[in-house]
Amino acid sequence: MEGIKEAEAEFGIVAKVLVCGLKQTPREQTQDIFAEVVSLAQKGLVGFDFAGNEADFPTQALEEAIKETQALGLPLTFHAGECGCVANVAHAIQLGISRIGHGTALLKDRTTMEKVVQSGTTIEMCLTSNLQTGAAPRLADFPYQALYDMGANITINTDNRTVSDTNLTKEYALFVQYFGTSKADFYRFNQNAIRASFTSEAEKEKLLKKL
Repeated sequence: MEGIKEAEAEFGIVAKVLVCGLKQTPREQTQDIFAEVVSLAQKGLVGFDFAGNEADFPTQALEEAIKETQALGLPLTFHAGECGCVANVAHAIQLGISRIGHGTALLKDRTTMEKVVQSGTTIEMCLTSNLQTGAAPRLADFPYQALYDMGANITINTDNRTVSDTNLTKEYALFVQYFGTSKADFYRFNQNAIRASFTSEAEKEKLLKKL
């Protein structure tokens, strides 16, 4: 946490921490980790995350772990819909998760896309990662345009920058190249990101004004 504070001071940024649990890790081990670090909530920890093996550990199988994590009092983001199963996204929304990593399979089911819009759920889109892993075998299988047209809360993300050899600058360039994404769109996506962030309303307003 000391390093984060130094970075904020040196670079004029706001930095927060999510602690990520892997879906394939035994539930007890993940919950022990989450319970151990929750005391850092006043020092920069703002939430938790579940990532990892979605194919063998669908959202429904993790429902108990999700509820235990939510009971710790911090919000949760959740990777879902990357393995091709849109039900994992729908179930995450039902459990009250407001930020979904990937959501790639949403293109298969308009009803679930409508639930995304109606619930105000934010979809963290990861273009390079999805094409690299085959979550979206082709550009046409990536749900950006459909979600955009429906007015969903979209953000542009990298997923794992080192595995995919990417960063936000590269991702923005690809969205311009493939989708003709405009400056106004990028501005809106960043507004979405701030509003979906796990920080105080006062800090969100400050960041929105700075943006």
